[in-house]
Formats: sequence, structure tokens, C-alpha cells
Amino acid sequence: VWSLGSACWAVVTNTGATDIAGLKIQKEITAGGVGFGTAAHITAIKIGEKVNVPTRFITYKSATDVVTAIAANQGPTLGMSPIRLVNALREKNPQLQAIAMSCPERNHMAPALKTLREQGVDSVYIFNTVVANAAMNPQRRAEVAKILETAAAQVGLREIIELSDMHPPQFDGISAEKFHQDSIAKQREANQRYKKRIEEHRQGL
Repeated sequence: VWSLGSACWAVVTNTGATDIAGLKIQKEITAGGVGFGTAAHITAIKIGEKVNVPTRFITYKSATDVVTAIAANQGPTLGMSPIRLVNALREKNPQLQAIAMSCPERNHMAPALKTLREQGVDSVYIFNTVVANAAMNPQRRAEVAKILETAAAQVGLREIIELSDMHPPQFDGISAEKFHQDSIAKQREANQRYKKRIEEHRQGL
């Protein structure tokens, strides 16, 4: 029906690195996320590939739990979080550093922070779409979609990012349906490509 789009979240670390390349000196990257095979997990694997550093993965109940643990130096050294939470936690641990933005483009709340893609890591994004029951009348579904699109356009991209840390595809001229299908396909492709590594992480290797 409509899509809130891709999350514009920061990739954070407590290792002292200031960008993705700065992770090269680590002997190991311990990443945290809400589940195996998720966007955060795939991103961690891809970052490890980019800097040629082995990775481990620890699951948590929420992304907030992950970044809080990173800030407290209690396990993970890499995770993903809204930039506002990162900035708030830096008051407790100045070592906490945002090193990339997982987003289609730079986030205006951290304009100097390069995206993952700018740093050579092309990963999947966390994304959100609004779906309708298959039994819903097509005309009604189209009406709901139009209402949501109009409301989002009136609010504006900048405000939506500030409110939700999400980037709706309609601002890039991409339909919700195409965005959803492309995002699912890219996630499935990544999960298949890294199937062996995901399973190794699941087993604690």
C-alpha cells in the first residue's frame, strides 16, 4: 500500500575507528543485532569482508539494547542505531562513534557522515512497508495509498527522517510496490549468498 522506506541508521562502534576503514586494525568485529540474517547482520558481514576482519554476531531483543551495550563496553563492538540515540549515549561514553550511515543518502542530521555505499559497502537496509490484506478491495487499497502518499508529501522528507529515521521511496520516485519487491529480493539474495556464514554465526563460530 505504502512504504516508510529504508531506515537511515548510523553504524556505530566503540573501537576508536572513525570510519569503516578504521576497523582494519581490529583482530575481530563482534556485531550485535535483533536476529540472524537481518539487515544489521548482513551489514556486519559485509563490513568484515570489506576490511578483511573476521566477525561474530550476538543477538539482542532490540537495536536499543545493542547500542546501549556498545556504549557500556559490554560485548558488541559494532551495531546500528538512530543517530539521535548515538549522540545521546556519547555523553556517557565519548568512545562511541558513528562511522557510517546505512541509508540511500546522507542523513541531514549528520551530514558529514558518509554512507556505507560511499565507503564501499553495498548492503541491504532495514525497511518498513504498509501492506493490505489480499481481500481488500483494490479501489479501497488505492485510496488508502493515495492518502498516505499525500500526507507524507505534505510532511516532507526532512521532517519524516527527523521523526522516524526512515526514507520513504516516494521521494525518489519509486512506488511502494517496487520498493517492497526490490527490498525483499535484495534481502533474500544476501541471505542466500551468506547462508554459510549466517549459520556459522548462529552456532557461535
